[in-house]
Amino acid sequence: MMDKRSKIILYVLAAILVGLFFIESSRPKPVNWRPSYTSGDKVPLGAYVLYDNLEEIFPDSKIQSVDQVPIDFLLEHEDETDASYIFVNDYLVFDETETDYLLDFAARGNKIFIAAASAYGALADTLKLESSSSSFYRDG
Repeated sequence: MMDKRSKIILYVLAAILVGLFFIESSRPKPVNWRPSYTSGDKVPLGAYVLYDNLEEIFPDSKIQSVDQVPIDFLLEHEDETDASYIFVNDYLVFDETETDYLLDFAARGNKIFIAAASAYGALADTLKLESSSSSFYRDG
C-alpha cells in the first residue's frame, strides 16, 4: 500500500504527463515546404489553389485534368486546336519525340504554359532554356 506522499508524487507526475500531452497536441503543426505541385496538395508548394480556381481563371473553357504522360495525351489529341496545356512541376524533361509533339501542338494554335524550376532535354535545348540552382542572400 502506498503512503500519502507517494500518492501525491504519482498524481503530480500524472498531471505533468497530461499537461505535456495537451501542450504537444495543441501546438501548431510545422509548415510543410516540400515541393509537390500536385492538384490535391494544400501545402504552400502544392497546386490546390491554382487547380481549384482554373474555372475562374478560364471561365468559358472546359477544364480537363490529364492523368497521362504528355506523349500519350498529345497523340490522342493530334487534331486539337485552341486549347491550353499547363505543366506545373519542379522540373521537366522532354525527349526529342515529346518535344516534337509538344511544339506541333503549339504550332496548331494551342497554348502551352510551363511553370518549372528547371527544364532539361530536347525541349530545353530547342527553346534554349537555362536554369541555375544558385541562391543569393544579402544581409542588410
